[in-house]
Amino acid sequence: MSSNLYFKISDNLELRFENNQTNIYVNNELFRHCKYLLFNIAEDEVKNYKYIDSIDEAAEYLNKDNEAIKEISIPPHVEFWGHCSNLQAWVENDYDTRILHSNLAFPLLKKLSEYDSRAKIRFQEELVKRLDSDYEPVKLYVFNNYFKDLLSIPRENIENCNKLSIESIILQKEGLTQFPDFLFIIKDLRELYISNNNLTSLPESIKEFKKLILLNVYNNNLSSLPESIGEMKNLEYLSVGNNKLTTLPESILKLKKLKRLCLGGNELENPRELLEIKKELPTCQIIL
Repeated sequence: MSSNLYFKISDNLELRFENNQTNIYVNNELFRHCKYLLFNIAEDEVKNYKYIDSIDEAAEYLNKDNEAIKEISIPPHVEFWGHCSNLQAWVENDYDTRILHSNLAFPLLKKLSEYDSRAKIRFQEELVKRLDSDYEPVKLYVFNNYFKDLLSIPRENIENCNKLSIESIILQKEGLTQFPDFLFIIKDLRELYISNNNLTSLPESIKEFKKLILLNVYNNNLSSLPESIGEMKNLEYLSVGNNKLTTLPESILKLKKLKRLCLGGNELENPRELLEIKKELPTCQIIL
């Protein structure tokens, strides 16, 4: 059997059989090697997968179903053609990420997007589509691994997505210049750390985080806080130090659960504001 098999799928994607393994090449550069074929499903077992929407879900189904896991020996050169078939089907179906496992589909599609305008469009579309799926593991995978790519997606494209359940998010030192729209697809958010960035403002819509307990926007370039911050009734810790604040919104007095307010490193011009906060929120520790 020849050790130099190759299969060209598109101008920028091909598979090569090298050193007894299948390698994926993008734009003639090695991307990664294929580890194994995930499935070898008998015809009479297809009905078991009727309600499964993606390879990720099928993989989880197999892991839970001991009867479905069978030791099958496939010669490497035969496996090569199986990988070729899978990737060709993926491309022919317009890079539908449900066809491949997400830990291959998304990295590969992102790499292809550097050379292929269609892949670039489909990469963003697939991010949104999988965020809107009902399968939580893939939603979390997309969110955790591609949040920087989500920054460029307009809110109107993602605001109707099924909500993600995440309690704490850390986006520190990410070079952010505006508040990320994709955060609004999160429910149950309790803690948001978005310090050490370059934010110049917070949106009025930040009030939508009704369950937020901690908000840390320390060391940004904020010149003001939105009046709507007073509607975040569960807020207990607010760190806005090291910004460019000269005044505070009157609505901050509505934060009756506030325990700690960090204000140091700003240029607050009206000391009466601090006196009013101490009066209205006597249990709140103010750090200057």
